[in-house]
Amino acid sequence: IPHDIRGYQITKNFNKCLDCHAWNRAQETGATKISVTHFRDRDGHELAGVSTRRYFCVQCHVAQTDAKPLVANTFQKSTGLQ
Repeated sequence: IPHDIRGYQITKNFNKCLDCHAWNRAQETGATKISVTHFRDRDGHELAGVSTRRYFCVQCHVAQTDAKPLVANTFQKSTGLQ
């Protein structure tokens, strides 16, 4: 998440993220639309709204920071998928 989310309310009845990232708001706000994958249930069926398993954004998405890494990183780019 490339912006501050302090104070954002995300409850079972309200999700502040959807004020900007919902499909019907994204063009107006300039925000990235929620992925279509967020509109599928665990069996792959399309839903009219955001799936309950994808509704609480901060379970997976976190605010970016300039913090130094906690551990050294030795990851290397894969050469097999080019």
